[in-house]
Amino acid sequence: MEVQQDKVEQEVSVADLLSPSRVDLDCRFTSKKRLMEHVASMLARGTDMDEQAVFRILIEREKLGSTGVGHGVALPHGRLEDIDNAILALAILADPLDYQAADNRHVRIVVGLVVPENANEAHLQILARLAKLLSEARVRERLLQASDKEEIFSALREVEAG
Repeated sequence: MEVQQDKVEQEVSVADLLSPSRVDLDCRFTSKKRLMEHVASMLARGTDMDEQAVFRILIEREKLGSTGVGHGVALPHGRLEDIDNAILALAILADPLDYQAADNRHVRIVVGLVVPENANEAHLQILARLAKLLSEARVRERLLQASDKEEIFSALREVEAG
């Protein structure tokens, strides 16, 4: 389910922003660039977004500073013209990847986000929600131990419900 920028609530539900087609488990990449290409591809799935345009905005944001937020988590994100809704994708990496994260730890959980160009408030709210959720070790462990997409969604709904 996608959330329109004017309908984002204080506590954004990460599970509701994801769709099964935008969740990949056991991904393997040898470079950050290849990972970003994959995240762009996942974000564009099922939409009329240009995958290359998504890749460019993710890379441009990354040039400002690593979106590796620590604890093995990366949150590549950006704003894109001509979309109406926030879109989220989740990749769980089979092997840790050097992402030049703030804490120098390699990443295994990657959550990509694109929002409409003018959705400043929604963008910040979603990033804050993701950072808060993924700062919890128990949440990261549940995601890393999930064997299928159903377990990913179940874990996210359970931890968001409290």
